[in-house]
Amino acid sequence: MVEVFIDSASIYEVLLALSRTKPEQSYKLEWDRALEVTAAFISTDQLRLPPSPESERSASGPYGILLSGLQDVVEPITLPNEVVSASIRKTKIWGDINSSLIRNSLGRFTGQNTDNIDIHSERWLNSHIEHVWIEQTTRRGCLFDNAFETQIASILNVNRRDVAKIHSMCCDQLFVASLVKKQNDSDKFRLARDSFLISTLLRGTYYTYIAELTQRQIMSHPARQVRTTTQNASEKIRIVVSNYEKYIANIIVAGSLSETSHSRRVSLWVDNVSKIRRARGRIKLEDRKTDEMARDDAISDAKRFGVHVHSKRLELCMDAVITLGCGALTAIYLSPFTGFLTSGAMYGLQKRYNLGEKALDVIKPTRLSALSTLAPGQIKEL
Repeated sequence: MVEVFIDSASIYEVLLALSRTKPEQSYKLEWDRALEVTAAFISTDQLRLPPSPESERSASGPYGILLSGLQDVVEPITLPNEVVSASIRKTKIWGDINSSLIRNSLGRFTGQNTDNIDIHSERWLNSHIEHVWIEQTTRRGCLFDNAFETQIASILNVNRRDVAKIHSMCCDQLFVASLVKKQNDSDKFRLARDSFLISTLLRGTYYTYIAELTQRQIMSHPARQVRTTTQNASEKIRIVVSNYEKYIANIIVAGSLSETSHSRRVSLWVDNVSKIRRARGRIKLEDRKTDEMARDDAISDAKRFGVHVHSKRLELCMDAVITLGCGALTAIYLSPFTGFLTSGAMYGLQKRYNLGEKALDVIKPTRLSALSTLAPGQIKEL
């Protein structure tokens, strides 16, 4: 069984969706990610958290609740120091080579130096500033990675001393909290924000190298993606989330919004995911012939196995499927590393995409429950 790395950015989409008071306050990219991660937690057993480039403290807040509640499902993994060091070194080289592309990628989040700001990316950034920055600073000891200071300075065309100074300031939780509260257009806020974004993009490459060197799969968040002319991103294995899994995930995510606080919503989500996981031997996760059959079976199983959801919330969550466009096919994508594929794998192809796009050229989908049979590679969530 090949282990699958799932990074904190993907897990956080569940937490961000649960930060809303009702499903329609979310947006399609966020809601789709929350469904896909929920489905992955339900259907797979080999999820692992990749090691950070730098040491981390224990998770706290809603993120800590999720990890501790599902510690038998997803857990951090320790790798040899030489693997981590080699991945950091490769990431730095990659960052130096692709500095201009990374610089241009910032525009889709901030609108700087481009007229093509991506509304999904902008909302992702705003949600992370509001709900992630403080916890991440507490857990990692700083808002962004010290390991990539040189690359950050080069990409932003600023003095490294300025990056080192803002890095030191961003290790102070009170300072980060003040940035979150004010979010003004000051030089300090912009430098902290852009350093965070570049660190996020570089971490995506770092996780890819970690997976490649250890021959594992990687479920990478699209916010971490930088399109380069050297990457072979045209082929991805398509891991289909069945229409049943889509509906049961909708019930679990939207049903958790019946609680009044963020922490209680996450706790309820963990409890409901655990209930469906324990029932996997008595339910069928496969596609149903129609969406109506999938919906009815998901509702029946949710009631049968004690998924806690208010009846009104159950109705609202089904409305959210339509409102947010989640009736469309939901899937997870795996980009294979050269030489790692097995002849028995089935593939789907997708051309290069922009964040939030859903244009697919489907060949043969692979079931999510068959994820454990695939060879190492990079999973792309879309």
